[in-house]
Amino acid sequence: MDAEVHGIPDELSSAASKCALCGFCQAVCPTIVATGRESHGPRGRVLIAGALARGDLQPTSSLDPFYTCLGCRACYYACPAGIDVWELSREARRLGASHGEDPLASAISSAISGLEDPLGLGEREVSGWSEGLGIPSPEEAPGRPILITGHMYQLMSYVVGLSGLRRSLGDGPLRAFARAAAVAPRLLSLSKMFVDRRAAAAYDGYLRNIASLLRAAGVDFSYDPHEPYPGTLLYELGHDEEFSRYARSFADYLRRSGASRVITVDPHTYDLLSSVYPRYVDGFDREFDILHYSELLGGLGLKDLGMAVAYHEPCHLVVRDEGDQLTAIGDLLGRSAKVFYSPRSGRRNFCCGGPVELLRGDVAAEVSLRRFRELKGLGADLIVTACPICHANLNKDGSVVDASEVLAAAAGLHPLGHGEYASRPARAT
Repeated sequence: MDAEVHGIPDELSSAASKCALCGFCQAVCPTIVATGRESHGPRGRVLIAGALARGDLQPTSSLDPFYTCLGCRACYYACPAGIDVWELSREARRLGASHGEDPLASAISSAISGLEDPLGLGEREVSGWSEGLGIPSPEEAPGRPILITGHMYQLMSYVVGLSGLRRSLGDGPLRAFARAAAVAPRLLSLSKMFVDRRAAAAYDGYLRNIASLLRAAGVDFSYDPHEPYPGTLLYELGHDEEFSRYARSFADYLRRSGASRVITVDPHTYDLLSSVYPRYVDGFDREFDILHYSELLGGLGLKDLGMAVAYHEPCHLVVRDEGDQLTAIGDLLGRSAKVFYSPRSGRRNFCCGGPVELLRGDVAAEVSLRRFRELKGLGADLIVTACPICHANLNKDGSVVDASEVLAAAAGLHPLGHGEYASRPARAT
C-alpha cells in the first residue's frame, strides 16, 4: 500500500524495507544503553516505522521511541544499509504533529512560531551578554561577518532551571503547564522565573569569551541585539512546514544584514545553517558562508596551560561525513593543554543526552551520567565541551567548562575559572 495515502510518510516504509536487522546500530546508540529497551534503539525505531507503514500500529500509541532519539547519528555510520534513523525519527515526529504529539514539543513549537523563541525569551535575555563589549550592529558595520548565537547558550540557563524544577516536582506539573502553553504560547514566558542565575552568568561569560577570542584573532564582526531565533527546534521536532517558512524568513533577515559570512558559536546552529538550510532555502549555501567561530582562531597565540583536559566532542561537529568533520576546537585545545579523548569519539561519539532533556529528562539524565563517568575516568583536570547543551547535561560536579573558557585563558584574556561556573557576577533577571 502507499503509506503516504494513510498519512504515514513514505520514508518510514522505505527505511524499514532496507533494514537487515544486523544490530550494528544497537551497539553505538546511547538511548538503548540508557533505557535497556529495544524499542528505544535504532533497530527498534526502524521496526516500529515498518509497523506504522503497514498499519499494524497507530501513530497515537507508538511514537514515544522517536522522541527519545538524540539525533547524534552515530547509528547512521554503523549501518551497512545507510539508514538515517535521525531523519526517520524526524519523519515520525512530523507524523506526531498531526496525531497529538508530546505536549512539551507542541508548546515549544507554538512558542517559536508565535514568539520567535522556544521559551519566549526577549531581547534582554538573548543579547544581555553583549552589553559593554561595543560590538557594532550590522547597520553600523554593513558587510561585516555577522555573529549568530542561535539563542542556544542563552536558553540553557532556563533549561537548567526547568530541569531542576522537574526533578523536584516530577513530570506531571510541567506537562500540564505545557498543555496550556501549547494553546497560549505566551505562558512559556513564565519559564523565565525559573532561570538558574549562576548558569546564566556562566553562559553569558562563554559568549563573551567567544567574542573576545574573535577580536584577539583580528576578526571584525557585527552582532544584532535583535537577533531572531533560527528555528532549530522546529526542525528537530519535525515541524517541516513551519520550519520551511521560518528558514526563509531567517534567510531574508541575513540578507538584510548585508553579511555574506555568518559566524556561529554552537554546533547545533552551525549544523542547521550549513547542512539543513540549503535543503529548505534555494541558493542559501551560495549566498552565505557558514563558519564555526573556531575556524577563525587558527592564528591566535595560545600558551600551554600545563594541564590535561578530557574533550567531549559535540556530535553536530564530528558525527559527519569524512572531510566534513569540524575538529578545530580539538586542535586549538591541543595547543593549550594535553587533550584526552574517549574511545567513543569522532563518528562513534557517545552523545551527552541533552537534545531530549526537556522532552525525556529521565533518558537524558541516564545518558549524560554514563558519558560523564566515561570522561571522568580519563583522569584529566577538567572536562571540556564546545556545546552549551553538552555543558548543561555533563556538568555534574563542577569539573566541566566550555572550550571558550580554556582558550580564553590560553590566549591570556583572563585566568581559567575553575569550579562549576566561572567566577563572574550573575546578571540581573
